[in-house]
Amino acid sequence: MDIPLLPLCVGNQIPMLALGIGTAWFKEAGDTRFDQRPVDLIKKAIEKGFYHLDCSEIYGTEEEAGRAIQELGVLRKKLFITNKVDQGINNIPAAIEKSLEILHTNYFDLCVSVSDRQIDFAAEELVAVIWFISHSLPSRIPTTSVHGSQCK
Repeated sequence: MDIPLLPLCVGNQIPMLALGIGTAWFKEAGDTRFDQRPVDLIKKAIEKGFYHLDCSEIYGTEEEAGRAIQELGVLRKKLFITNKVDQGINNIPAAIEKSLEILHTNYFDLCVSVSDRQIDFAAEELVAVIWFISHSLPSRIPTTSVHGSQCK
């Protein structure tokens, strides 16, 4: 399947369709049971041409996504991995490093920090952006997603 690519202003492209890794297999906090079903689906999706994987630590399925990537043996450069940070928002770099380890990869193509908590993101996220750049972890500049009520 040829999925259209959207050109980005930084010169690369993002697949316009992504496989969401969490909605169907979302795990409640503390649920560490391994589920083979997402592994099998992720592998089939990649084999069919879905190279954009939408992951998040809050889904609780990073281990399954990492296992699928490992088992399939797909070249990392073929994948576009988006990751969202929520639970680790108080230490974004540590949360990203943990997710990288769980997913068995050395970078994310796009990182988004999200939270519904009423806190001031600016300083922590600026530190995280500087950390990302200095460690050359993402191939794209990280972005932030906040709720409108937090922007007042």
